Amino acid sequence: MRRALLPLTMAATLVAFAAPPVAAFTGIDQRQEDTSRNVFSGNQPSGETFAQTFTAGMGGRLAAVGLSTGRSLEGRTLRIETAASGVPTGTVLATATIGTSATGWIKVPLRPAPAIEAGTQYAIVIHVVDVFILHGGHDDSYGPGTVSWEVAPGDWLARPWDFAFRTWVRTASEPAFSWVSAPTKPRAGGTATYRFSLGGFFGYDVIKGGSPTTTRVDCSTGTPIKGTTFKARPLGGSIAYDAELGQYVLRWKVRPQWAKGALACRTFEVHIRGERDPHVVTVKVRKPAT
Repeated sequence: MRRALLPLTMAATLVAFAAPPVAAFTGIDQRQEDTSRNVFSGNQPSGETFAQTFTAGMGGRLAAVGLSTGRSLEGRTLRIETAASGVPTGTVLATATIGTSATGWIKVPLRPAPAIEAGTQYAIVIHVVDVFILHGGHDDSYGPGTVSWEVAPGDWLARPWDFAFRTWVRTASEPAFSWVSAPTKPRAGGTATYRFSLGGFFGYDVIKGGSPTTTRVDCSTGTPIKGTTFKARPLGGSIAYDAELGQYVLRWKVRPQWAKGALACRTFEVHIRGERDPHVVTVKVRKPAT
């Protein structure tokens, strides 16, 4: 059961800073980031065409897609198509020429960005020529889509694998931050779970680079102490999203030594991309459980 957060003392104060409005928000929507396998590789002077289908989680404009490659894809053609039954349909929504010679993760902007709808399946289609290496995972780890290749014009063969890929979606609305659960007395050596809502799903890269952070504060005045801010890495390395409750989840591993004296008084800060100021919880760390 959810409970409203009540006014708190200095040792447990929630501070929500106003943020300037933004016209739109672009975030990572769908992703499969396992790059441990060369899903497709070879040397085809006549070219080959491959595809990865995905199901949009956010509606808006598909601003960019990302792939992981072992050889340069510069000059190659990438398309976004509608999809049905896990393969492209041939209906093209956007076309882009890859403009970077980089390997590893590359990001391909789509201009103009095509409109997509949440819950609808689409396909990233890539045409390669000569030597190519496309990275992905060892199995079908991305459930809402799969990889396929075009064995004849318009004839696609789906395979139980997935490319490494990312999609960036630009929404017309802005995030509206509110804390749902913000522990103010976490236990040293334990894990504190912080939940917040943005009024919907805005992708997995909603927090600003370097966030969340923690800063020591004066136990009497609550004044931040200079030079004591550092990144509070989420447990598991990343933010999670609880689709059932519509909440973002951060699990903070609290250091065991922080229950000692002045080290116990600090803040936990979450900074949303595009906002001017962070959202801050002032905490007092308790002693480890016995």
